[in-house]
Amino acid sequence: MKINSGLIILDKPKGISSSKAISILRKTLNLKKMGHGGTLDPDVTGVLPIFLAKSTRLIEYFDSFPKIYKVEATLGIKTDTLDNSGKIIKTSDKIPTILEFENTIDSFIGDIYQTPPMHSAIHYNGRRLYELAREGLTVERKQRKQTIFWIKNFFYKYPLFSFEVSCSRGTYIRTLIDDIGENLKCFASMTKLIRLNTCNMPLENSYSIEDIEKLVDKKDYSFITDPTQYLTNINKLELDFKFKDDIICGREIPLKNINNGLYKLFIDNIFFGIAKVNNNNLKIEKMLYSE
Repeated sequence: MKINSGLIILDKPKGISSSKAISILRKTLNLKKMGHGGTLDPDVTGVLPIFLAKSTRLIEYFDSFPKIYKVEATLGIKTDTLDNSGKIIKTSDKIPTILEFENTIDSFIGDIYQTPPMHSAIHYNGRRLYELAREGLTVERKQRKQTIFWIKNFFYKYPLFSFEVSCSRGTYIRTLIDDIGENLKCFASMTKLIRLNTCNMPLENSYSIEDIEKLVDKKDYSFITDPTQYLTNINKLELDFKFKDDIICGREIPLKNINNGLYKLFIDNIFFGIAKVNNNNLKIEKMLYSE
């Protein structure tokens, strides 16, 4: 089967990087052009959107969506990586009350400022921070503004706690857990992280690598879905067939009474790409259609 576009909602397993997951799927589908939305660390499992062929051009439009995670953590310890993969560097015997725990959790809802962890993929003078951290180096990192939209379904029984969190792109959950521990004055370290949802794609709709391999063996490609259905922040616009050549040639099309902004452009129920309207003039911004 020739794959021209599409989306796979992958349930990334623990122990492999996002790029390794792509490498495996390239071989399974015999398809070179793939890209993922929102990198997951090797120890993190859950939703990893995989965009296929021409649909890789849509990745940038999914960046702004909130992420939802389930996180598990342990109180009383702090590690050099802020999770259970690192060395314990501090401990505490303090046992917070349930009220202290709830009040602390509530205090993190809204806009927060985070210092990215040294064990992260951020670039610093041409190198990744985690590369410097492995050499025992620590450098100054600028704080970043993030948003915690909600925290719910939390569990607390010392020393363990867990909750689900909805947050903005770029939020470090390890850092959030570490900050919670600091506020409770007893330290905390993340032990498990699952991404439940990103870009409106729930974990329930995902497929494991093993699922995909079995379906491909049966020549069943039902795991490939239409990415435009998840672009809920961009309105759909259907144009008459007479505009097809203008769109293909990249010409501006004058329209009436249409709001400025981006649109998912369809002609005869065929998705052409992302178009931009400015002052009632429409022009294709990202073309996906090909004859």
